[in-house]
Amino acid sequence: MSSLRNIQRNFISDCLSGELENDNISMSSDLLVDRISAKGRIGIYRESAIGNITIALQMTYPVVEDLVGVEFFEGMSRKYTQKYFPKSGDMNDYGAEMANFIEGFEPAKSLSYLPDIARLEWLFHLSSLADDRQASDWSGLAELCEEELAKLVIIMHPSVQIMSSKHPVLKIWAMSRENGEGFDISKYGGDNVLLVRKDLKVNLYPLADNELAFLLALIDGETLLEAMDRAINIDEAGASDFIAKHIDIGSFCLYIA
Repeated sequence: MSSLRNIQRNFISDCLSGELENDNISMSSDLLVDRISAKGRIGIYRESAIGNITIALQMTYPVVEDLVGVEFFEGMSRKYTQKYFPKSGDMNDYGAEMANFIEGFEPAKSLSYLPDIARLEWLFHLSSLADDRQASDWSGLAELCEEELAKLVIIMHPSVQIMSSKHPVLKIWAMSRENGEGFDISKYGGDNVLLVRKDLKVNLYPLADNELAFLLALIDGETLLEAMDRAINIDEAGASDFIAKHIDIGSFCLYIA
């Protein structure tokens, strides 16, 4: 009889590894096989485990599932599970590698935008789970002197996530969520996307290139004025509204003068 630790490891391996055969089951020596074969016994648990994991992936990647269909998604999830075992009892931690997996998944090769949709969904997932934080009283900004403004550092809300894609991921996302008709993706450019949670809802916003540069500079720890200079060097259009906009939508959490 194997040790409890080895039994647990072998059970997980048998449930989540490749196709089961009677000669590749790690737990075969620890199972009674007088009436049901080792493959049959493990197969019962295996299907239950994969089913539960697939449900977790469906909850994290509903747009991907909408785009490829339930049957395709379940098959892809099974292959994903064979390559990436859950490493935590908290299934909220599972699924981070899905975008990279899809890039190498041959049946999805024709859907060039699908990995970026998966990346956007994972960021949505992270944003929804992020800690909350009380926002500053932004009325105090008007009282800061010029020297204080020059040193002002903005701290982003913990739910803020940003991504850029060469595909129109926001339009694809909206089409899926609203059950809209398909469209010719080749006619549209890529998107920069901001995700931020406010009032328990994760919102997605398109970002112009200069606005993207502004936010990335703040995330990198640059001062507000340095971030604004970075944006204006790309394009002055709309830059004067960035501060008020991101206070309003909740991107900014607090400031340090």
